[in-house]
Amino acid sequence: MTVSSPDLPWRLVATVCLGTLLNPLNSSMISVALIGAARDLAIDIPTATWLVSSFYLVGALGMPLAGRLADLYGARRVFRVGMLVVLFGSVLAALAPNFGWLLVWRVVQAFGSATGSPAGQAMFRAQSGTPRPPARALGALSIANNVSAAFGPVLGGVVVALLAWPGIFWVNLPVTLIGLYMAWRWLPPDPPASRRLTPAIVLRELDVPGIALFALAIVGLLAFLLSIARGGEWVLLLVALGAGTLLVRRELGQTTPFLDIRFLMRHPRLLRLFAEFAAVSLIFYAAFFGLPLWLQQARQLEPALVGLIVLPISGTAVLLIPFAARLLARRGIRPLLLIGACALMAGLLFQLFLEVTTPIPMLLGVSAVIGIAGAFNNLGLQAALYQLAPADRMGTASGQFQVFRYVGATLCTALLGIVFSGSATTEGLHVLALLLVPVAGLLIWASLRS
Repeated sequence: MTVSSPDLPWRLVATVCLGTLLNPLNSSMISVALIGAARDLAIDIPTATWLVSSFYLVGALGMPLAGRLADLYGARRVFRVGMLVVLFGSVLAALAPNFGWLLVWRVVQAFGSATGSPAGQAMFRAQSGTPRPPARALGALSIANNVSAAFGPVLGGVVVALLAWPGIFWVNLPVTLIGLYMAWRWLPPDPPASRRLTPAIVLRELDVPGIALFALAIVGLLAFLLSIARGGEWVLLLVALGAGTLLVRRELGQTTPFLDIRFLMRHPRLLRLFAEFAAVSLIFYAAFFGLPLWLQQARQLEPALVGLIVLPISGTAVLLIPFAARLLARRGIRPLLLIGACALMAGLLFQLFLEVTTPIPMLLGVSAVIGIAGAFNNLGLQAALYQLAPADRMGTASGQFQVFRYVGATLCTALLGIVFSGSATTEGLHVLALLLVPVAGLLIWASLRS
């Protein structure tokens, strides 16, 4: 069966790709700058890692808020403001006199970069005028994100060698300036508002108390999960549950809720899609972070060699996304999700046979299998979101969709802390795979039902 797929103007696609790659690029470049920043700012490494954690936490909160703003104010407007925020946040971060100010501007930078994906998806949906996924556009978006995440540390390493750690923030200067020019020239204008939006109306429509409760629930849950390796800060879980309960009660009584629970209850397939994205992210990041830890601690390999061994995770995804996009256009979403889920299962099963004596070519093969999963799952899930979310809520749905990626990644971090307690052993790697095999099985079952 052939499924027609709408084509979008290449200028629109290129501009959105440039805006969305700022988030994965800046979340990955920081990994090579932490040591230098800690040394120059006289802080320890655990403190410096807040530059990483804060970026993910702000992303988890900023993407749904940015999506809501895109639906209210217009996706083009929010997209351009986001790039301006990245520009100023990056310049000020590069000039930060101490760690406190660096963390503040890093948070600002994170919020600005969080606008690209939900606003871009909203523009794609509005421009195509159909719920049929634009396979080529989504494929280009996936390639841009994978390439920027894969080569962020490589680019960051070169920049740090030349300009020291502030250089990773200066990288954003030409990218955002070019992006702003492209956005000004090529993005389609926002449709005229059906009513005048005053600041008071926008604040009411944004449901600020709902956002605050949502933020408290998400941050409390993520902070609790991150504390499990240290025994668990159970007060944080109670805070998260309390905030979540109040959030549900409040949102059920609101006419314009930030988190429309009634809408999600009326669209169970969309809610199930969010859960699938969290499960996919959990398994993917377990390999993305778990394998390097095991290779360095159990195999005693040098970081440079470890980087080359895990490079196929992103590299294979980049190479296969064009094929996945063609398959999406011809056969629809189900084959992509099924191939992705099966590849995740295969990667976990291969992981059970890894030992300290496993040849490097076999390790490269395991990384490549995980990369296959990344190519098909990411594109398939994005296409499913595009198809299931109503056009007038595309920005909001896209932002909330991305929250579940962060939830999955944080669940992975907690699981790694428990399984690799003390050090990353081969036994721990096998236990990690065994724990995740049932999750991959559920994903295969869900893909067959999609």
